[in-house]
Amino acid sequence: MYKEIDIDYYKYIYENTIKQIEEIYNYYNIVIDNIELEVYMSPADYLVCRNISYIYSAIEYAKKNIEYWYQIIENKRKIRVVTNHNNLTLDHYLKSDKPYLISWESSNIDMPIYDLISLYTNNYLDFDFTELLDIYLTKYPLTKEEMVLFLTLISIPKKITKQESMYKTVLNIRRELDYLYKTSELVKKYNITKKTQEE
Repeated sequence: MYKEIDIDYYKYIYENTIKQIEEIYNYYNIVIDNIELEVYMSPADYLVCRNISYIYSAIEYAKKNIEYWYQIIENKRKIRVVTNHNNLTLDHYLKSDKPYLISWESSNIDMPIYDLISLYTNNYLDFDFTELLDIYLTKYPLTKEEMVLFLTLISIPKKITKQESMYKTVLNIRRELDYLYKTSELVKKYNITKKTQEE
């Protein structure tokens, strides 16, 4: 189903994403500045420093991709919408004779990519998302602008939160880095920006 929108809808997504990207870029700049003040690096700081170029690459990719997305949708006035679960995780999927999703109290009407983003960010280590996405796309292909926005939003790194112990902090950083590495492979597979720019 498609619905008419005004340009402010796309502008809001664009500006909100740019703000998110700038905030995460500034956050990691501060993290690195603080690490450089330390005489000895902790294991957590060392892990961040070893991978900071990869983090910055993900930020740069997201920044370029959101600009590209804004270019390809600037003249569009219709958006494809579906009923989204809006909190999609494997925990909400019940497999029985007839599989179904539970906990629909947060459902909304929006672009289909948001449930994909939710499922990916919540369960990226639990199954092969690429295989699932391949199956999904054969039945419900994403439009060019939807795929570009999807890859943009999942590529934005998360903040690293300190835990109650160094061990748990390192595990948390490792999970965030695993997310970035797995996302990078997903982006390479679809390579949507290069493909669409050549069209």
